[in-house]
Amino acid sequence: MLRHTRRRALALLLAAAAASFVPAHPIFAQDDDAGEEEGPPECYETQKFGTWLGRASDRQAGAGFNDVPFKNSKTSPLRADMQVSVNYDARLVLYGDFDKVQFSKDFLIDPANRLIMRDENGKEAVNEALCGNCNAIEEDKFSVVLPLSTAPLLRESPAIEIAFKLVGLEESGFRLTLGNMRKALIWANKRKTALAEQIAEGKCVSPGIEE
Repeated sequence: MLRHTRRRALALLLAAAAASFVPAHPIFAQDDDAGEEEGPPECYETQKFGTWLGRASDRQAGAGFNDVPFKNSKTSPLRADMQVSVNYDARLVLYGDFDKVQFSKDFLIDPANRLIMRDENGKEAVNEALCGNCNAIEEDKFSVVLPLSTAPLLRESPAIEIAFKLVGLEESGFRLTLGNMRKALIWANKRKTALAEQIAEGKCVSPGIEE
């Protein structure tokens, strides 16, 4: 009975971990065929690096920053979470204040809505239509896969600014320092390899799970 209960607890915990860990877009899998695997990761770890959280499993590796603080947080109707893979593919989940803005596909695909990225010196490096690749659109949130042109900035710049100019709203955005993000990605990539080896040897026990 105790073993059965522990197995059930393990299944529930892994399912919860998968929901929060596994990214919604296949670009966040490090390996080309990783997206074909089904079910929750069998072994996973997280580690904080300042405001960034390194995430590693036997299948995936990346870093995340939830509830990124906006420069004009008192007036902006937006807030954001950010996820970056070890390949420097990146995704934003944008949330909107329903009383100030409602998202719809027709609204978001308007090319007048802009995604702007600036380097550490404030020089504009990217200015593209916001929804070149948007998904999971709801009235109060949606996901944006950042264009490939942003990868060099994420890989090399000490800091970046990401801003959004939506039709009818003032520009709003945030500034990120990237040193801890890169530390988190290095850690996650190493731990992914180690966790995969532990899985192969039948030795992995994820945090908080008893055998």
